[in-house]
Amino acid sequence: MKKFFLVLFLILQIHVYSEEVIDYDADFQKKSDNAKSEIDSLVKLRKLEVDKLRNKIKELELKNQGNLNQSEKEKLDLQKKLNECKQAKNELEKSLANLKERLQISEDQNSQIKKDYNLLKEKNNTLESELEDLKTEQKKLKDFSQGLSSYIKEIKTKEDKINKQYEDLRKAITSTIKPEEGEVNITKNGDLTRLVINLSEAASFNSGSVIIKKQGKPLLDSIFKIITKYPGYHIYIEGHTDNVPIHTEQIKDNWELSTKRALSVLGYVLKKNPGLEPKRFSASGYGEFHPLDTNTTDAGRKRNRRVDIIVTYW
Repeated sequence: MKKFFLVLFLILQIHVYSEEVIDYDADFQKKSDNAKSEIDSLVKLRKLEVDKLRNKIKELELKNQGNLNQSEKEKLDLQKKLNECKQAKNELEKSLANLKERLQISEDQNSQIKKDYNLLKEKNNTLESELEDLKTEQKKLKDFSQGLSSYIKEIKTKEDKINKQYEDLRKAITSTIKPEEGEVNITKNGDLTRLVINLSEAASFNSGSVIIKKQGKPLLDSIFKIITKYPGYHIYIEGHTDNVPIHTEQIKDNWELSTKRALSVLGYVLKKNPGLEPKRFSASGYGEFHPLDTNTTDAGRKRNRRVDIIVTYW
C-alpha cells in the first residue's frame, strides 16, 4: 500500500514536474525565440557593421595601397637621392682629402716660406747692419778722400814748390860753376828728387890729394850759400875715383881716397858755416865703383874723379 502511495506520489510528482517542465519549455521557447530574434537583429546589425568595416577596410586597403605605392615611389626617390648623396659624400670626401692634402702642402710651403722669410729677414738685418757699416766706412772714406785730396793738393803744391826750388837751384848753381869745374843735374827716382852737383877733381883736389884746392874753396862757398838759402835741405857728400890704383903712405887705396875727400869737403863746409846743422849732412866714399863714365879712356876717367854734392829737400 505504501508502495502504491509512494508510486502514486511519484507519478503525481512526475506529472507536476512534467507540467512544470512543459511550462518551462514553453517559456523557454518563447524566451529562446525572443533571444533568437534579438540575436538575429544583433547579427544583422553586426553584419551591417562588419560590412561597413569591411568596406572601410577595403577603402583603407585601397588608400594604404595608394599610400604604399606613393611610399614606394618616395622610397625609390629617397633611395635615389640617398645614392646621390652617398656619391656626393664620396666626392666630397675625396675633395676633402684632396683639400687636406693641398692644405698640408700649403702649410708645409707656408712653413718653408716662413723659414725663408725669417732667414731673409735675418740676412736683411745683417745686410742693413753691413750697409750701416758700409755707410760709416763710406763716410770715413769720403772724409779720408777729402783729406787725401787736400793732402795730395798740399803735396802737389809742395812738390811744385820744391820742383821750382830745384830748378831755381840748378840754374843758380849752373851759373856759378864753369863747365870744366863740373855739372849740375836734377834726378828722379820714384818720388825722390835730387839735385846732383858733380865737382870735377880739377876744381877741388890735386891728383891723389885729400886737401881742397885754394881755388876750389870759393866755389864751395858759393854753392853752399845757394843750397842753404832754402830750408829743409839734406846734403850728402860722396867721393868717387877712377879705377887707377893708388897706394901711398897716406892713402892705401881708392876707397880711402874717395872717403877722405868727402870728409874734407864736409869738414870745410861745417867749419866755414858754423850755423849749419851737422845732422843734415853725411859723407861717404865709393872708390871707383859708381862711375859716371867709362874708365877705359882718359876723358872718362877724368869725369869719374869727382866729388858729388847731392841735395834733397824734405
